[in-house]
Amino acid sequence: MSKQLLIGAASAILATTLIGFVTLIANWFTEGGVAKLIGALPANAVVAFDVPNGCPHGWSVFQQAQSRVLIGVGPGQVSSGNKLSSYNYREEGGYERVTLDKSNLPKHQHGYNDIYWSEVGGRSSALTNALGNKGDSDRDNSGHEIRRQTAETGEGNPVDTMPPYIALYFCKKN
Repeated sequence: MSKQLLIGAASAILATTLIGFVTLIANWFTEGGVAKLIGALPANAVVAFDVPNGCPHGWSVFQQAQSRVLIGVGPGQVSSGNKLSSYNYREEGGYERVTLDKSNLPKHQHGYNDIYWSEVGGRSSALTNALGNKGDSDRDNSGHEIRRQTAETGEGNPVDTMPPYIALYFCKKN
């Protein structure tokens, strides 16, 4: 056989195969292949649809999922060394925003020592020069040290705990 005949035969086989594949895909779409695939899902299946006008025919908006994040049912698993919570079927929970209060903050203090000088009374062992802050030479100044606390701070505004998201329609098959 000649080289040209082999190339021609291979080209014909390739073209026929390609045309057959394109025809198969086109028929799959025109004969409702996608719909058949979706139709194979059982009733009550919940699927996210990226369509602007709601759920397709044969599906209804899954009301309980509106404005919620879906989470898997099951016992808590360990992920990156942390035990995750367990969730029961149809359990609802969580908050979009929370307001932290004292019980949410780690124990801490904002104490400081307030030091001042006086010509009369008292003495702080931490202040030994008795000259005060003006450079007096009579050494009769006394340093006073008082333990104080900072004023309360904060406004108690809610904290947004929403992770990055994209909103799609969650639809339930009728």
